[in-house]
Amino acid sequence: MSSQNLIRLTYASTSASASRGGGTAVDPEIGRILQACKTNNPKREIGGVLHYGHGYFLQVLEGPEKDVDALYQKISKDPRHQDVRTLDERRVDERRFPDWSMKYVPMESDIERVLKRHRMSAFDPYRFDLNMIEEVIEVLVGSDAPNQNPDQDYGRGIGGFFKRLFGGA
Repeated sequence: MSSQNLIRLTYASTSASASRGGGTAVDPEIGRILQACKTNNPKREIGGVLHYGHGYFLQVLEGPEKDVDALYQKISKDPRHQDVRTLDERRVDERRFPDWSMKYVPMESDIERVLKRHRMSAFDPYRFDLNMIEEVIEVLVGSDAPNQNPDQDYGRGIGGFFKRLFGGA
């Protein structure tokens, strides 16, 4: 794939099923989203990372421009997402998440430290400027995902904890 059509799109959305009180609880719906990403994204050469906290999604999609744009349009119409908003879109020469159809990073202390540095008490990606988006992406790139295996089988065959976490898919 030529780098001239490789893009990275970062967006925020609000979970339709969010209970804004909790920051770390993982809804079983996230497990279904991740399983769909694992199944569909490699066919389109799309990768990225998904972060969920305080009822908000922050997702980075990277891949061929036409495929990322098509997926983003689909996400924009998905009833699980509300108030879908592009935070950043840019052409890139290389991928930040080359081994992940969709890496998932739950709310964690590294993200909380970034929030504190920016005087934010809760995760709210709609309030992020471009510098903060880059800071958060750096944290997500370096974070250990559950089970630490690229393109793991989210929710199936990886122990009772992940079955509970992702709804036993």
